[in-house]
Amino acid sequence: MNTLYLQYILTVAECGSINKAAQQLTLKTQYLSRVIKNMEDELQIQIFQRHSRGVDLTEDGHIFLKHAKIAVDAINQMYLQYQYPSKQPYNKEKITLNLYIPPLLYPTNINKSIATYREFFPNVKINYIESYLDTCSAALLQHPYAIALQPLYTPNGNLPPGLKIRKLYASTLVALTSKQTALQQNLTKLSIQEVLKKELIFFSHSKIEQSALYQGITKYGTPNIVSVIGNQTIFIDTLESGSYFAIGTSRTAQHNENIAAIPITDFNDFFVPVVAIMREDIADSPMIRDFINTILLQLGEPIV
Repeated sequence: MNTLYLQYILTVAECGSINKAAQQLTLKTQYLSRVIKNMEDELQIQIFQRHSRGVDLTEDGHIFLKHAKIAVDAINQMYLQYQYPSKQPYNKEKITLNLYIPPLLYPTNINKSIATYREFFPNVKINYIESYLDTCSAALLQHPYAIALQPLYTPNGNLPPGLKIRKLYASTLVALTSKQTALQQNLTKLSIQEVLKKELIFFSHSKIEQSALYQGITKYGTPNIVSVIGNQTIFIDTLESGSYFAIGTSRTAQHNENIAAIPITDFNDFFVPVVAIMREDIADSPMIRDFINTILLQLGEPIV
């Protein structure tokens, strides 16, 4: 039994839809359906009841899910390097780990992940550096310990030789605006074409053409960007107090009570994969592996 398949099925149960889970996992819907069918055939049970809105767990499915969670958690724990005696010397190493994170991304649960990580590697100093991939690629190759947490529309796009990618999770894109504007316009959802016609503001320290987000949305048309803002505080204040819109993640709205997150329909890039990028030669270092695995555990994502 493939434990990765168990994680896939857990994701389907969480999403309540095979289509949504396939998008989040960046898998084909047909492949994911086949994984479920093969598991059901192997165990001779029905895990999901399929309907027009998605899927529901059957009675057998609830029992399966309980055991699947236990199995996946146990397997994930086996991948953590810090617990093995042969890796213990790494726990005492004093290094600086640079994290390159683009503005407004700040991956979910990273603070909890770092707190957990530092329990096992107390001598590691962690620096946060705001940077897009195109401006930090050289630093990744030069610095012995560096990780870029970045959104990628093309999983292996234009990476310099010597760098390696590990998938972390998928970030949901939404239309962001002030709650007052959303209420006045009675907005519960928007199509991507409707979003592109809104007065959009864009957060960027450099040319917006270099942004993966900008490159992704321009595949659907020319966005009506009325302002590019390089200061995060000013960007949030402008979004909160005006009638402007922006495209971003729902996390912005979760941490700002005056901002509404509006679902975008008919948008193929509804889920943007967020990945960790690092040098190939340090990717298997216990300190690097356990940092990424700790993030994955906090997110409930499979460790592979």
